[in-house]
Amino acid sequence: MGLEFSFVSGWTPVLIQIELEDCDKVANRMLAERAEVVIPIKDRPYGKREGRLRDPFGHLWILSQQVAK
Repeated sequence: MGLEFSFVSGWTPVLIQIELEDCDKVANRMLAERAEVVIPIKDRPYGKREGRLRDPFGHLWILSQQVAK
């Protein structure tokens, strides 16, 4: 009995959050390199444009940018 840590169960070895000037541009580049969307990038109610992608190695990336007011 215990937790099974595998890509199948959704476990990731790394979660990286980065603040960018243009998260859509970085996301498009990552998608061209075989990343997959986990949470779509969109404007969030807390003033950020943000989403999450998984790279081909299983690492999760939170791409974020401040939304102009």
